Amino acid sequence: MKFTKILFVVVLHFCTLQIITGTQTNETYPANSGFGYELVLERLDFLEFKFQELFVQIKEQAEIIENNQRRIESSQTDLQWKLETSDKKTVLLVRQLDSSISDHVTLINGNLSIVNAAVAQDATHTTDLMEDLEHSLSKNMSDVKDYSRKILELQTICSNHDSIKSALFELQPKKRTNANATTTERALGNCQEEPTKVSGLYQLELNGEGSELVTVFCEQQQYGGGWLVIMQQSKGLVDFNRSWADYKNGFGDIGGDFWMGLEQIHQIVSKAKYELLIDMVDFDNDNWYARYSWFSIGGENEMYMLDHADNYSGSAGDSLSRHVEHKFTTFDVDNDPYNGNNAVHYGGGWWYHDDLDSHLTGKLSSQRNKKSLVWGSFGSEAHPLTSVKMMIRKYALLRCQNAANLAVHLRKEP
Repeated sequence: MKFTKILFVVVLHFCTLQIITGTQTNETYPANSGFGYELVLERLDFLEFKFQELFVQIKEQAEIIENNQRRIESSQTDLQWKLETSDKKTVLLVRQLDSSISDHVTLINGNLSIVNAAVAQDATHTTDLMEDLEHSLSKNMSDVKDYSRKILELQTICSNHDSIKSALFELQPKKRTNANATTTERALGNCQEEPTKVSGLYQLELNGEGSELVTVFCEQQQYGGGWLVIMQQSKGLVDFNRSWADYKNGFGDIGGDFWMGLEQIHQIVSKAKYELLIDMVDFDNDNWYARYSWFSIGGENEMYMLDHADNYSGSAGDSLSRHVEHKFTTFDVDNDPYNGNNAVHYGGGWWYHDDLDSHLTGKLSSQRNKKSLVWGSFGSEAHPLTSVKMMIRKYALLRCQNAANLAVHLRKEP
């Protein structure tokens, strides 16, 4: 309605202007008043056409505006509906989340109850196991006491046997005694038979009673005594870079620096089970040892292969067991798997593998070099050695010590 009024005012204003214009034209051309009227009508027709055209345009614009307004209102309605729907969904999701959290809390509480019950059950089971273990330990302690008593009885019996043997040995006639000799002339089967327990040189029957006698050094003070020394380096006066023949037959000064001889060592250890003890002293005067409960080597046809160096114990570490099943090598007889000759490379005969873990025939030196004496497991660079001694002894499962007084009674007058 408001728009129509505005349109009417515009048209009225336009007509007024046209009438004024037409009046001015009639005044100019009074003689042609009929022509002027027709001109006014023509202009009115033109004005009516323009008015209709303008009216149509304005109406189209009004319709466009009304359509836009409807779209805006519809969009506002849709947006409001979506917001309301979104709020409902949000509320629903929040409720679902609360429900889910509540369910999970309930589940966790249930699992905690199960875990607590399992822990309690395990604690009970552990307690039972501990009680069983205590019972077993008590029984084992009782068994250990029984075994200890039996071992003590066996040691006593064994000690008595040693004492009997010592007493009988004292009653035997002495062979080839010589008061001025440095070597005790009584022949022994092994160093354990020597009753005085004094370290020194002794005669050993190499292959049993009445067989060839060889001079040996028996170590009786260290490690329980009864040890036969088969190799020693302590002065550095003997060159151990020797030929196959020298290592086979032995060389050096027995009691000083020497090698007993592979053939004699083989003959001794092939008749019984022997243990090996390697005693080492470094330049700080610290003592180290490596002990093997089974030591043996093959014969010359096996190139004096190291057959056994088993069951290590000691303070120096195990640097010999990797040499087992390897043959002896010297500078003139190469038996090692190395491309060259390790005896040439390291300067001494030994049971080399492709390299070495130990090399006790090297040179004594306070500075480590490739030809120095080596016991690798405790680090010869940190502990260069000033003395080394290899000793063997017949192995006994129960070694008897602290001899009884039976021998004293055997010596008494009847």
